[in-house]
Amino acid sequence: MRTFIIASAILASPAIATDFRGSELGRPCTSISERELALGSKELGDPSLLNQHRFAGRAFDRDVYIIYLCKDGSLALADYHFSPHVYDDAVSDFDASYAWLTATYGTPFIEFSSDPKNRDDNQRPRAGNKPRGYQAAWEGKGFHASLALHAVPDSVGATWQVIVVVTPKADDS
Repeated sequence: MRTFIIASAILASPAIATDFRGSELGRPCTSISERELALGSKELGDPSLLNQHRFAGRAFDRDVYIIYLCKDGSLALADYHFSPHVYDDAVSDFDASYAWLTATYGTPFIEFSSDPKNRDDNQRPRAGNKPRGYQAAWEGKGFHASLALHAVPDSVGATWQVIVVVTPKADDS
């Protein structure tokens, strides 16, 4: 019975914390393209590049750009870039990402407004509110994950974008 409970706890827990879409942070980058194509993603850019892999795919029930950066053949950083939107639509992307990251990794260890004037105000962004940036971060065994909502200037004014970045961290032993 004890073995069953331990096995159930392991299976019920989130995927390996250092896992990013089936590729493990810090492990070889050799199968990234194969894994992303199996997930239905479309490869962007030059697939022969060894240190950068880019895809258009789905995450958080939204269309995203997925970027993998490798160093010395190992996965060093992975991220999701959402398309820039008007503030209220970007907040929707932020909320979907925040909800998934919290459900998977628990409460963020830090979160704050990106506006230095509002640093003490940890009220998450809401559609219809005054636009402002926001950041949150999670950590676990072998990884850091950060989520940011920020303004991106363009030719017609500021738009807003959400980015999720996942990086390995030093061994927690």
